[in-house]
Amino acid sequence: MACIRDGYGALLGDRPDKRFCNRYHWRLLLTPCRDPLWDFSSRKELICAFCDFMVAHEAMIQQRVLYGDLSPNNFVISEGIGYFIDFDHASIIKEGETFTVSFGTGTVPYISMCILKKMSKNTDIIKKSKTTIDAKKSNSNTNSIAQLELVEHNSSDDLESLFYIFFEFVSKYGGAHGTLAPTWDKTTMPVSEYFTEFKPIINEWRTRIHRTESNLEGAIIHEHIFQMLAKFITKLNNEEPSPLPSPPLPVAPPSAPSTHHTGAPPIVQPMAGPSLRRSLRLSAGQT
Repeated sequence: MACIRDGYGALLGDRPDKRFCNRYHWRLLLTPCRDPLWDFSSRKELICAFCDFMVAHEAMIQQRVLYGDLSPNNFVISEGIGYFIDFDHASIIKEGETFTVSFGTGTVPYISMCILKKMSKNTDIIKKSKTTIDAKKSNSNTNSIAQLELVEHNSSDDLESLFYIFFEFVSKYGGAHGTLAPTWDKTTMPVSEYFTEFKPIINEWRTRIHRTESNLEGAIIHEHIFQMLAKFITKLNNEEPSPLPSPPLPVAPPSAPSTHHTGAPPIVQPMAGPSLRRSLRLSAGQT
């Protein structure tokens, strides 16, 4: 808060514009009650979870709620059903409109290309503004703030983010419960052998994103993606859910004495999962 106020160079109540949104950061300590998305037990469970995300997202849009920050860490699976969590960046769509307006929200690298380009432009303006303020030792950057471009966030942007998450999963994982694919490369991102059958989904989903960006017929909407996933599920062979692998026991180096004390629990190495990524909300006062 202090950093934002310093960036504006004025008390919040005295600012000429009213675009700053006052927010409160809450922390809740809870015991785990659901499984992370990367802990899917089979390919069918994963794609069914994405169907659930599509249904839930459309239901939110019908209630004029735009989620605005899709990332793997904001989904969980419980008894084979996919759920949204973490609504920190959700916003309300005004009556008669189909989008929300902000300076941009999302989690890199899952932000839609349209929003990412506008957020990048705004970030450059803020950086230049700070450089100018430091050089002139001025406390006012109102003119630079006025140059920021408000970003329209549509439901199609969220569906594009969902595609990027889906594509990352079929590239990164070579098995259930977070098993990394031996071919995983975050620069080239080839589809793993485990998910080879999913290539038609990737191609069709990507085509619809392109049509949306080009304002062509066949743009991305909930019903199209849901029907595409549901149709593929019926063709996917049934497979038994993979059991959870046993965690490896720690092995002390031969030359080093063991640090494990009697009565202390063994150190369990974390399983492979998605790295934590920070959600972004570009503020007019961000520096």
